[in-house]
Amino acid sequence: VYSFAGLGLRDDVLKALDALNIHQPTVIQMVTIPKIIHRHHVICAAQTGSGKTLAYLAPLVHRLREDEERHGILARLKRPRACIVVPARELATQILKTAKSLCHHARFRSVGLIGGRKQKWMRDDLESPVDLLVATPGTLLKYRQKDRLFFSDLTHLVIDEADTMFDASFKSLTMEILHTINVSQLQLIYNFTVYQSLQRLSCIEASEKTVKHLETCSSGLHRVLPHVRHKFIKLNQHEKAERIVELLKKDSKSPGQTIVFCNSASSCDWLARHLEQHNLSLIRLHGNIPPKIRCERFEKFQNKTADILVCTDIASRGLDTSDVSHVINFDFPNSMVDYIHRVGRTGRV
Repeated sequence: VYSFAGLGLRDDVLKALDALNIHQPTVIQMVTIPKIIHRHHVICAAQTGSGKTLAYLAPLVHRLREDEERHGILARLKRPRACIVVPARELATQILKTAKSLCHHARFRSVGLIGGRKQKWMRDDLESPVDLLVATPGTLLKYRQKDRLFFSDLTHLVIDEADTMFDASFKSLTMEILHTINVSQLQLIYNFTVYQSLQRLSCIEASEKTVKHLETCSSGLHRVLPHVRHKFIKLNQHEKAERIVELLKKDSKSPGQTIVFCNSASSCDWLARHLEQHNLSLIRLHGNIPPKIRCERFEKFQNKTADILVCTDIASRGLDTSDVSHVINFDFPNSMVDYIHRVGRTGRV
């Protein structure tokens, strides 16, 4: 199959993809989309940058529109029909933006319950019928606990960046969400990048018996994209600061943007000041920066206000960085998983 039409998507979804200048599916999209259209429970597992978001979002919109037209199912206040849960606020904002871009042709309403957004805006969003909800886990649970959100109409649940959602930092919140929602009545979709995390989920689902069948749709799992070239430079610690200035000034002469990764907020701040002293224009991003300002800064980077982003791993997962030509690990990542996600910011589809 070399077109989205051959995967069985509705005409309005096809028009929405065409308007986004997306014409040919990737391997993971070809494998996953038909499964979701036919209501299978799916583990979507592929390398970062391979198009996993649209692999579940396009068929999800297809299902919402089909249920509305064929079965008369309509959206209601405070009761979403589909929910996408993601660990990071920036990623949630990006997915919500993609969903809203699809709704210009495939008519549905998407809203966000995202940490750091104004509470009044989120409450007002739920006072109108909701088809698709994009949420971060803490905010989602808070609204449910305060009876501002109900799951009685929910038919589809997506756990995106499930590698992170089932690690030590988010596992308790994720399991609380799965226990709060009656998942036996839902279509479940999990989005993975790393195989060990996928194995961990399989064990959880087997013990909890929340679903009987999870079909794995995978492509290039546990690896970086094959066309990304890797270069390692051996340096003493005191040589790194001078060398990265040389590299960035060299990169500035070529098209594309550069992301520089650090392991901590303090390292990120120090490096940003060092680069600014050498007249390099950049944007800084780490977890100690307030969420609203982080979103604004990442949007500026996407709009090419600056060509250099100095950041921690907060910017390493799922975010759309299609114009990034170089990734530099100023601090080498602590694990293979972090390396895969970092270098996946370049070479994306």
